[in-house]
Amino acid sequence: MPVLKAMHTTIFYRNSFLFAALLAALICASFKLDDNQDEHTVKALFIYNFTKHIEWPKDKPMDHFVIGVIGNTPIYDKLSEIVKDRKIKNRIAEIRRYNKTDKIESCNLLFIAKNESINLSSILESNNTYGVLIITEDKGMTNKGYSINIVEKNDRVQFELNEPVLKRAGFKISNQLYELAASIH
Repeated sequence: MPVLKAMHTTIFYRNSFLFAALLAALICASFKLDDNQDEHTVKALFIYNFTKHIEWPKDKPMDHFVIGVIGNTPIYDKLSEIVKDRKIKNRIAEIRRYNKTDKIESCNLLFIAKNESINLSSILESNNTYGVLIITEDKGMTNKGYSINIVEKNDRVQFELNEPVLKRAGFKISNQLYELAASIH
């Protein structure tokens, strides 16, 4: 009888793991937008789910897990709803709005809205970005040296990774995230 119980337990955990992996893949993979779906919610879910598949540098102090947003975007409100009363990396999650002149070193993740893309180089030149995951949403941003770019192609929300930038900033990316990326630069 104990052997049967052990087998059932193993099968249950294996199936639970497969279900969780499938769910994560569906959330993180390209997501087709229908007319009634909110693009900003989908992008906010991508951002939140990135935190589950990325390991931050050990030497980056984290009292709270801070997600910063630069730019006037509904994604700020969507992220606030998603992380309300949740923890990320075993820390209290906090969403903060930043302007382009703020020091971003206190962020763990920084989302820069499309309307602020022209200010990216000045934002990053005036800040130490080690351990700050920078996510953008404008065409060609991974080619310009930014970590992750959320893009729309053929009515699908997808993401691109810039592997050298991610490694230089001290991040470890899960294999699953690599597999789900639309492109890796």
